[in-house]
Amino acid sequence: MPPAADKTQTAAGDGSRSVSQKEKLFMFVVAFTSVVLLPVLHFGVLRDVWAPPKPNVNRNTCKCGCFDTIFRGRYEWPPSGYKHVYFNVTLATLKIWLLLVLAIMALYESIRYVAPLIWRGKSRTPMVALFVTSLLPHYQGWWELFGFINEDFYDTWKQQAFFSITEVFSTAMVLHLVNTNSRIEPWKLLVILNVNLTHVIVRALGWSGFNERSYEILRDLTLLVPDLFHVLVAYFELSIMAQNKGVSLKRLFYREEIMVSILMVALLVIFGNLTRL
Repeated sequence: MPPAADKTQTAAGDGSRSVSQKEKLFMFVVAFTSVVLLPVLHFGVLRDVWAPPKPNVNRNTCKCGCFDTIFRGRYEWPPSGYKHVYFNVTLATLKIWLLLVLAIMALYESIRYVAPLIWRGKSRTPMVALFVTSLLPHYQGWWELFGFINEDFYDTWKQQAFFSITEVFSTAMVLHLVNTNSRIEPWKLLVILNVNLTHVIVRALGWSGFNERSYEILRDLTLLVPDLFHVLVAYFELSIMAQNKGVSLKRLFYREEIMVSILMVALLVIFGNLTRL
């Protein structure tokens, strides 16, 4: 008998089961809400935390000579009147567009991967928690890169690129381990621990202390919390694994794995600090 019309087959890796319309709706709502909610919280709810009070813009009288009006075609020439959104047709704008599309697609597809696993009871709660906490540094990193490109200010872009790229490797491993069908192995948890331990050390070495502005202190601390959480969860999972096997934590790894791990953290810390120069 053919499958019902409201069912579609999942990928082979998730088993031969069908996806109901309710599950697909759940996947879409969670993914869509996640993409929309981040900027709403950032610019709506938490705006006064990170931005000082600013005067309202007079939409009737303001003029902008920085807008090239190319995308307006024959309808407008510089200087332009008020626009909610405007963009200049430059190579930098193309870079921002590519960065935007990549970020939204990555977030949307990640949520669409995690949501059905939660729905089916096939997810690991600690890994789901790690994934949720990783959204903040990814989101913050996107805006930092956006600002560098948008303002042609590249003095500190190398360090943010370092954090953003290494964060991707950590989150990719977390997403892999969210699925209970994916086997948890010590080296996988070690990847998560090493990357985030590196972040903690590099952030600590580069922290200017309480001489920074209040928003910068809050930003540094909120970015440090997900890194520390990743380190603690990875260590906790390794401890449970060692306990279940009746061995010490050190015995979970080959000596070569421990040496590579130490070398990896050392090199990443050195490289991370060099990106600040």
